[in-house]
Amino acid sequence: MSRKLMSHTHTKSALALREVIKAMLVLVLLGLTVFRVDAQPSLLVEVITNDAYPVKGINRLKNQGLSVHLYNLDDGKRLVSEWTRTLPKTGGERAAKQHMKAYFQNIGRENTMAMVNRRFKGYMIAAQYGVSRYPAIVFDGGKAVVYGVTDASDALSRYLEWKQRNLHD
Repeated sequence: MSRKLMSHTHTKSALALREVIKAMLVLVLLGLTVFRVDAQPSLLVEVITNDAYPVKGINRLKNQGLSVHLYNLDDGKRLVSEWTRTLPKTGGERAAKQHMKAYFQNIGRENTMAMVNRRFKGYMIAAQYGVSRYPAIVFDGGKAVVYGVTDASDALSRYLEWKQRNLHD
């Protein structure tokens, strides 16, 4: 599969994975398997960003009939922060594990899996495509990535221009 990376100014140097690792360790300890990457439709637009770089124009692409998925990397950090705030102040690691185990049992395995999958899927998609910075707008199942652009319509135009140029090469 060929990949062409297009750069733009406002890029992030690397994905922050510390929070993901913490959450995944908790889930691994509880024996949950949570991530699944869905099959790709013919033209899929996947927006990977965070709160610092909101991407506009997503609804415009959806209104054009494109399949657009938005992944905000800060969603996972927010989930870990929510979990951390509920941990007991005393009792150490053992109390924290018992608390989280009871929490997950209370909301159920399926709900836990869906919540974690939804909140951390952006990291999985980024890893799958080898995305190294964000915002990143991924096209055609990873065939092209536009970095640093915060307007989805602009990114689509750049992708289509690139694709047209490369059809004739």
